[in-house]
Amino acid sequence: MKKIEEEWKVIEDFPIYEISNFGNCRNIKTGILKNMIRKKPIKNYFMYGFQANHKITRISIGKLVAQAFVPNPNGYAQVAYMDGDTSNFCFTNLEWVNGLIEYYNNAKHGSKSKRYSFDEQLSELRLNIRLLTGFEKALTEGTVTEFVYAEIMPIYRKIVCLKLRKESDELKEDCLSFLLESLISDINRGRYISSFYGYTICYIKKFNRIYKEHSAYNSDWIKHNRQDDNDDTPDDYPL
Repeated sequence: MKKIEEEWKVIEDFPIYEISNFGNCRNIKTGILKNMIRKKPIKNYFMYGFQANHKITRISIGKLVAQAFVPNPNGYAQVAYMDGDTSNFCFTNLEWVNGLIEYYNNAKHGSKSKRYSFDEQLSELRLNIRLLTGFEKALTEGTVTEFVYAEIMPIYRKIVCLKLRKESDELKEDCLSFLLESLISDINRGRYISSFYGYTICYIKKFNRIYKEHSAYNSDWIKHNRQDDNDDTPDDYPL
């Protein structure tokens, strides 16, 4: 799959600046990139500051990117980070939502309407324990990639075949590769892994968005120097 090219759009409220689909912001006239502002006490939440009419306005980077590049047909006001990483400003990782608390609770715990029998829960628990035990060994021995392809790939393949059952085999294989690469990338970045099912739906949703809108993927997004700032908790920070 081809890499996504960085695109720029003017920020409507501050037209001397433009935002990119990777979360970069620059002055249109000078081309100088703005530095991120890191919000305290939440160190992993980032904004850009804009000055107008002798006032400084700070806006979350995720919301700026979503306003420019993510469709919002329902007119929702809040932006969620699909993988839970608030430093991942890439537009493919953003989604407009009606309520953040409900969104992140469902992402972590699954739909409240779904119920599992005792035997199903026990079976899943045993499988997860086995996988986490193997994962611990792989981390110790430095064989994470081999572990993912040997143990996780068959599980993800079943999920992909179920979720994309109406799609072509080629697309299913592309999606499977995307899931495995995303998982390995998250592990290498130090993402806390307590279950290998947790991020599967997020990965698939991200893949679907890329395929439908761009048929391309770029796993890298540009990051800048980060500064600290004293402000209250944002309305799009994952709880």
